Amino acid sequence: MSTLNEIILYAAYAVGVLFFFLMARNDMTYRIKMHFIDTDHLWPKAYNRLPSYDEMLGHPKHWLRWTKRQWLEYVEAA
Repeated sequence: MSTLNEIILYAAYAVGVLFFFLMARNDMTYRIKMHFIDTDHLWPKAYNRLPSYDEMLGHPKHWLRWTKRQWLEYVEAA
């Protein structure tokens, strides 16, 4: 296999891993937003204190927040 083909193959793997990560991140953000909508009676107005969907997905300060507990801590601190 030529060197150029190997580079293209590794780049394709890297893009595939990145897309998988972004897809998983999008799914978790959706589930968290829906959780706060569904349980609004437990934490009144918590959904309104969450950042926008785009900010939750794209802002680097939120990249390590993956669980409902982490987002609840964020909402309580806000």
